[in-house]
Amino acid sequence: LFYTLKWAKYNEGEHIFTAYDNSDRIVIITSGLCEVYTYLEGNKFIIDYLSVGSIINQDNFFVEDLMYTYIKCLKQTSV
Repeated sequence: LFYTLKWAKYNEGEHIFTAYDNSDRIVIITSGLCEVYTYLEGNKFIIDYLSVGSIINQDNFFVEDLMYTYIKCLKQTSV
């Protein structure tokens, strides 16, 4: 698994995942800050904030499911 890691950078405002993306990758935040949110009854609902060391999608990676949340970078973020 380690040998298949791909490094990426996201700018402020970019999304790492959006709702209904395929959950076919695990993401580890190495720098930056992200916001996890969804929409409930048309209103944005913030679930969590992720920073260095946070792992995204570790639960759904092996079950071929869709994402149901948005993950947006609040500042430049490396994964």
